[in-house]
Order: sequence, then C-alpha cells, then structure tokens
Amino acid sequence: MSQAAGSDAQQVAEPAQGTPAGGRGPDGKIVPDCQGFKLDGLVHSPGGEVLPNKCAPFDPTTNNPYAVRCIDALLQYETGYPGDNFCILPPPPDSGVQFGVHPQRGSFWERIGAGDLSGYSQRDLVADYELAPGDEQLQVYDTTASLPDDKHFYRIDFRARIGSHHSVTRFRHSPAISNEGWVASDDSFNSAGTPLADIQRAAFDVPVSTLHVPDDEAGIGIKAPGRTSVSFQLHHFNASDRPILREVWLNVWYMRDEDVKRSAVHCSGVGSVNYPPNAVTNTGGTVTAGEPIKLLSLFGHRHAWTSSFNVWLSRAGATTEDLIYSSNSWEETPTYAYNSATKNPTPNEQAGTDGAFSGPLDLAAGDALRFNCRGEVTPERAAEIGVPLPTQPLRFANEAFTGEMCVLGITATGKFVGAF
Repeated sequence: MSQAAGSDAQQVAEPAQGTPAGGRGPDGKIVPDCQGFKLDGLVHSPGGEVLPNKCAPFDPTTNNPYAVRCIDALLQYETGYPGDNFCILPPPPDSGVQFGVHPQRGSFWERIGAGDLSGYSQRDLVADYELAPGDEQLQVYDTTASLPDDKHFYRIDFRARIGSHHSVTRFRHSPAISNEGWVASDDSFNSAGTPLADIQRAAFDVPVSTLHVPDDEAGIGIKAPGRTSVSFQLHHFNASDRPILREVWLNVWYMRDEDVKRSAVHCSGVGSVNYPPNAVTNTGGTVTAGEPIKLLSLFGHRHAWTSSFNVWLSRAGATTEDLIYSSNSWEETPTYAYNSATKNPTPNEQAGTDGAFSGPLDLAAGDALRFNCRGEVTPERAAEIGVPLPTQPLRFANEAFTGEMCVLGITATGKFVGAF
C-alpha cells in the first residue's frame, strides 16, 4: 500500500542476540526486546519520538507512535475480515481525536479496547458495512463525533480496510446529527463545510511522512472547527472473492494554539473527463497561485482507465516547466510531501517510474501547477485491468471501471486560482 514517501534519521536499536530480524516474531508481533514501550493492552497511540518497534526504522504505516496498529497492541484483535493490519489506536483525549466508520458506531473503542470483538460476527451490525464480491459503492457516512472547541492540526493518520478507493472527509456545520450511520442520499455533501482530508487508498499520512515536523513546516496548522459533526464520503469496490468490510480510522493530532503561525487548507483541481473507446485521451488542468503559497503535499486521484497522472510546476514568466509529481498506478497512488525532511523517489516520465520533487516548494504569485491524466480506453488496457472495453465514452463519475476522474489533491498554505 502506498503512502507519502519520506524518512527520518532514526537510531535503530541493536537487537539482542537471537532476536528476529526487524524485531518481529513468526506471528508478526513485535518481540518484547524490541518494544519501545509496553504494547500489550495499550489503548491510545502515545505520539512522541519513541517508536513502537525500536529494532526497525520509522515507517508511517507500520512503525509509527502516532498510529500504533491494533494488531501490535491488542493481542486478540482478529475480526475475520481482510485488513486488520490497518486498524490504529486513537490519540489520548487531551492530544487529539479519532473519527471513524465502524459497525459498532460510537461504542467501537469501548468494546474493542475491552477485547470484545463479538460485534464483527453480529449480522445486525455488520450487514450494512459489508461489500459483496464484485460490488462497488459510493456512500456518505455521518458521525456524531465533534470537537468541543476550535482546534488546529498538522499531523493526521488515515487508515481503511482493503477495498477503499478514496475518502473525502468534511466537518459539517451542524454540531450533532440524530443518527450516526450511512446516508441513503446526500447531494449536499460537497457543500458540507470545512474539508478535513481528501485521501485516496488506505495508508496515507497527509501531509506528514516523517516522525518529526520539518523545520520549514513548523507552525503550520489546518483548522478543525469545534461544535461540528463529521461526514465521510467513501468509495469502495470489492475485486476479491470474499466479503470485505467498509471500516476506517482517522487520527487527528491537536496543535497548541500558541504554536500555530500559519494556516493550511485542502483544495482540488479538477480536469474534465470524456474518454471515447479505442482511444488515448489526455486531459487535466492548471491551477495558479494568486499569492505566495507553501505547497505541503499532492496526490493524483483517478480510476482504472487512467494509466498515469503527472504534475508540472511552471514559474511565472518561465518558458520551461519541471515535473514535480508522477504516478503510474491507479490502485497505488502515492501522496508526496514537499519539505526539508522528505526524500521522494526521483520521477521518470518516460520510464513510468513514480516519484516527485524532493525538498520545500514555495510558490510565488503567478506560479502554476499543470496536471495531466492519460486515459487509455483501449483493448490493451482492458486486458490489463481485467474488465470489458466500454462501448460508450467514459464520463466523470465515482465508478472505478465504468467512470473516470482526474482530480489533483492539494494541501498548501493558500488556495489556488482554478481550484476549489
């Protein structure tokens, strides 16, 4: 599973003689000698600088003190559904909050933390959260969780079980809803309120890809309004031969008010989609900085018929442009961060190699991001993704194989002209 690329210069402990390589035993559990803190019975991700597995380097998905995995802390955590390895413990209540989508709804952690996994075998609870083999669903989920006061955050950790294609999460203006759960029809979601996170796939940490906040991003926070409820727009498809479960976890870590110096926002650039059969079509768009902007992260969202998603930076007045983002797998789309601590792989458009510019990206007014989606509605692409060739043009739709998208996701300290 892809995630934002990056690394920290962590001191990995020398394991004791006889300790398995990587600090994990045959069952995949972190062995006692390699635990950075006591994991058995842990109910909150502690945050901080001590790694769960001190015999391995920091990894935003598998070895992260801000997102300790349930399978490492809760010895009996086994649900029978694929993707148990994505469950993460919430922050301590005074340090952050976790928003989620669970069959147990508001009683999820009360039950799971006590070792009660029986909810996963109760048909009256899981029926509305299961997705059968071959099915696809886009649906909004409203939660009753809310913050008592306005908060700012920089670090978030998002996880979802296998089958998740994207999550768009927003704070609603209303402080509470009457009933947590799936919404049958919600045309108002796009105007629901302040964006929390737009994330593709299941293992992204946006914008953080390192354990420590990079110096050039210190003091940057995204506002989380208090006294609001939260909504997830979730797109799932099941390409397996067994039922999957629509379940997600989203950790939001608070910043101290006095530490917030600049605000960041999420926004998107959208390209029009009209892909005729038996053709290769390039589409996309351009968003322009109307003021000085610090770019924090980018991701390119699309569906199965789009073979590549590339982004170029054009400085105002320049006659050339630089490739700063390249993604070539619609299923494993990376989110790349742009800061002094993150080393991204080098992109190679000709070779079709994923990658991005490495280092801070500060934009002046007039600088522009141009993005392109390469849609290949051809017999060769149909054979590659294992579905029939469409007989009608593909339009913009939340459908993995019968519709397409071309959306540039942006996290930055200001909005772009041409983005929303």
